[in-house]
Amino acid sequence: MRTLLKKFVLAAARLSLRLRYRIRVSGLDSVRNLQGATLVLPNHPAYIDPVMVLTELKLPIGIPRPVVYTETYRMPPLYPLMRVVNAAEVPDLRRHPRQAAKATRDLIDWISRDLKSGQSFLIYPSGRLQRKDTEWIGGARMTHDLLAQCGNVNLVLVRTRGVWGSVFSCAPTGDVPDLKKVFWLGIPRLLGSLILFLPRRDVSIHVESFDSTHCLGMSRLEFNEWLENWYNHDGGESPIYVPYHRLRRRASNRDRLARRQSGRGRRLWRKKEKAGDSVNLRAQKADGND
Repeated sequence: MRTLLKKFVLAAARLSLRLRYRIRVSGLDSVRNLQGATLVLPNHPAYIDPVMVLTELKLPIGIPRPVVYTETYRMPPLYPLMRVVNAAEVPDLRRHPRQAAKATRDLIDWISRDLKSGQSFLIYPSGRLQRKDTEWIGGARMTHDLLAQCGNVNLVLVRTRGVWGSVFSCAPTGDVPDLKKVFWLGIPRLLGSLILFLPRRDVSIHVESFDSTHCLGMSRLEFNEWLENWYNHDGGESPIYVPYHRLRRRASNRDRLARRQSGRGRRLWRKKEKAGDSVNLRAQKADGND
C-alpha cells in the first residue's frame, strides 16, 4: 500500500512540474547498471530541485531515501511528500547545538549502517540552499564522514541547471525564499495563466556515476573541493527569470523592441545632426573665402 501511494504521489508531482518546467535529463546511461549501496549527491540551487531529482531520476536501485534538514522537512507544503518518500530528518544545529550535534552523529551512524546493508540515500553535500551562482560546500562534513565509515559505495553526482533565478532560489532577493509566501503567491499566478498555459522554464539535469574508492584518500576539504569543481564545471550560471503569464512575456518583448527602436532612432537623429553641422561648417568656410 505504501509503495502504491509513493508511486501515485511521485507521478502527481511529476505531472505538476511539467505544467511549469520543461525538464531534460542526461547521463542516465552511466547509472543504468548500478547495483548495491548508493549515495546520490545533487547540487542545491533552489527549493524545487529536490522534487525534480526525486521524480525524474530513474535508478535501477529504486528511489533513494532523501536526507532533509528539519526546516525543509517540516514545511507544510513539503511535509506530506517527505512522509511519503520516507525522508530522514536532520536536526537544526543552530537551535540546540549540543543536542543536535549528538543527533547528527547518531544519524550518520544510522545511515552508514543502512548503506552497509545495501540501501541508498540522497544527500545534499552543501547542507544548505545555494546562495550565489555557484555551489559552495565549504567545510560541510556529513558526506565525507559517511564515505569514511562505509568505504566503497556508488556515488551518483547530479547537477541541475535552469532553476537559478526562480522564486524558489535565492537569486531574486539574495536571501532564502519564504516557501509559505511563495506557495500562496503562486496560486493567483497559476489561476491567471489558467494553469495549463504557464510559460515553461527549461531545466537540465545531468547525472554521472563515480567509484568512491578514489575519494577515500581525500581529506574532507579536498573531497568537498572535488564536488564543487564538478558542480561548477561551467563556471556557474546566470539567473534566468521566466514570467508566469504569456502576455507579460509578450509585453516585455515589445518593450525590448521599443527600446531597441528608440535607440536606433536616437542614432539616426545624431547622424543627421552631425551631417547638418558639417553642412553649416562648409557654408561658413565658403562665406569666409568670399
